[in-house]
Amino acid sequence: LYEKYMFYENKVQDWLNQPIGTLSRALLPADKLDMAYNGTPIADFINRVQLYFSGAQVSAVGLANDIVGFKEKVSTRDIIATYPFPNTLVVFNISGKNLKLAMERSAEYFAYDSDGKLTISDKFLSPKVEHYNYDYFAGIDVTMDIRNPVGSRVTSIRYQGEELPEDRWLTLCMNNYRSSGTGGYECFRSCERVSQQQTEISELIMDYVLERGSIVVDKTKWLTVLH
Repeated sequence: LYEKYMFYENKVQDWLNQPIGTLSRALLPADKLDMAYNGTPIADFINRVQLYFSGAQVSAVGLANDIVGFKEKVSTRDIIATYPFPNTLVVFNISGKNLKLAMERSAEYFAYDSDGKLTISDKFLSPKVEHYNYDYFAGIDVTMDIRNPVGSRVTSIRYQGEELPEDRWLTLCMNNYRSSGTGGYECFRSCERVSQQQTEISELIMDYVLERGSIVVDKTKWLTVLH
């Protein structure tokens, strides 16, 4: 059986490894705390894809505990290894108030150790590791001050250069797993669902790369963390 089906196994591996497009630079993972603190172009790129296919104003994405990232020559294997979830894309109407609550949940990711050094909160490490419950946002400029108590760390949310009022409504896209409110994002449960796509997000990433062939990486920085 091994010899009989090895031909098909090799064909699958070749398909996974074949480049489907190129990026202007490789997008590789860094230390988890560093990515959360400084942002990561991996999340920015996935958010860019989600915004394109959803038409939403704001996007949010959580990254798996272990990711490969994207080499300059992007392969299907890279995409599956970087976005392994079988999720689909959901769009909500969300108020500035609920958007701030969602970001406050992400801000809980940061803590201080006994020496006063910035670290990752135990809430995301125990009883199991949950780096995927830290969400990266795009489309809004956010400032977090980690010196403030949990629940009051998001000090600024700006949309198109202006501070976002609590009663201003925007469209937010995210995966269907997060849209159910899991991971501490209960604020999403009261949001009105505008649409949901049936195509998995990993496939949307493939389509995005295939459509363009060559992509210039966006260097916009959406988050500033003070500590």
